[in-house]
Amino acid sequence: MKGISSHGAMISALLACLAGCASVELREVRLGDGRRIRHPYRNGIPEPAANAWAKVEVAGVVLLRGQDPDPRPHYVEAFALTLRRKGIAEVRVFDVSGTPVELELDKAHSKFKADRWVGATPRRSVTREHMPWLFEQGDTERVFKFVLRDTDGKSLELLQPSVVTDRWKTDSLEQLDWMLTLDRIRRQNPAGKVELSGPDSAVIGVPAK
Repeated sequence: MKGISSHGAMISALLACLAGCASVELREVRLGDGRRIRHPYRNGIPEPAANAWAKVEVAGVVLLRGQDPDPRPHYVEAFALTLRRKGIAEVRVFDVSGTPVELELDKAHSKFKADRWVGATPRRSVTREHMPWLFEQGDTERVFKFVLRDTDGKSLELLQPSVVTDRWKTDSLEQLDWMLTLDRIRRQNPAGKVELSGPDSAVIGVPAK
């Protein structure tokens, strides 16, 4: 799972820098069930969703280099919340961009840490079937719903839009080509030393800050 924390922090720092360079505007966001919400955007990037219980820090996709026995590039959906109150016992995540789907979270990488919660889905191979929006032209806007439950059984929701720009898609597909080329070289020369170097992962969604 290398890359989730470091890239999330990097994007967060970048968004914090951009925060002072543009005014906030409210945009209408359409959910998969037809409902519409209004969410603040700054410089074209969704602001972090927040309420009395939590604030979204990361909501995006991370590309990962393949591992044996499947050398193809993989990806995970990565999330992080800052908790604003004690007693939160459970966090569930749904993709509500289309038909609402609850995301399966990898228990090994989804946990509470002091005043934070971090989560990630299991690794999946990058294919048109799993990630059709990556291969489509233009920006893609996705919306995640976080459902928080406390120890008393009360629950509260957070809706977080996440934008994947056309530029991000182009850069990510180039990154995929690099990963596949490196894997091909390694398989052709298993005993030799590969001199190529590059990142083990790449954030391709635009997480909240």
